[in-house]
Amino acid sequence: MPRIFIATILFAAALLSGLFYLSPEWDRFQTLRGEVAELEAISAEFDELIDNRDKLLSLVNSISKENLGRVDRMLPQGPHASDFLVSMEAITIENAIALRRIDLVSPEGEKSEPQAQRPGTPGTPRPTGAAVSPRSVKETQALPFNLQVAGSYASFKKFLRGLERNLRLIDVEDISFSAGSKGEISDFTLKAKTYYQ
Repeated sequence: MPRIFIATILFAAALLSGLFYLSPEWDRFQTLRGEVAELEAISAEFDELIDNRDKLLSLVNSISKENLGRVDRMLPQGPHASDFLVSMEAITIENAIALRRIDLVSPEGEKSEPQAQRPGTPGTPRPTGAAVSPRSVKETQALPFNLQVAGSYASFKKFLRGLERNLRLIDVEDISFSAGSKGEISDFTLKAKTYYQ
């Protein structure tokens, strides 16, 4: 009988020590199981984000170079003041109106001369084989300007339509004019701004 009693005590002791040892391991196993489930959910979320990224990349890559060029002309990288001045002159010539004066105004209100682009700024030619840096998103800035033109009322209306149809965004803020007698040329002054990144 003592053998059965000793065997029972040993079996109970082994069972209790096993429970004390296995209980923390079981808790750890349950914790790890929960963490694996969380990681699987995060992995599924990443897979969905990667699919969305791939769809957006294919959509961006499907945009034609012509349309990308139009976007760059609408909101260029940098002021491109010289290009803007040339486009203003072309619009005035196209609409039979005389360009008297155009002043670029700095944001503080001081008149400024158009500045030449520094080498390495966006829009300047890049040597063949040079690395293309990714385009960074920049804040939109305004380039205020004052414009004085002279012509008939009808040609001035056509000029305003030309500004409206121009690819580069232009907001006309103020128009003032001095009218001559009937049929004569009138002077028009516009206060406006265009935008760049």
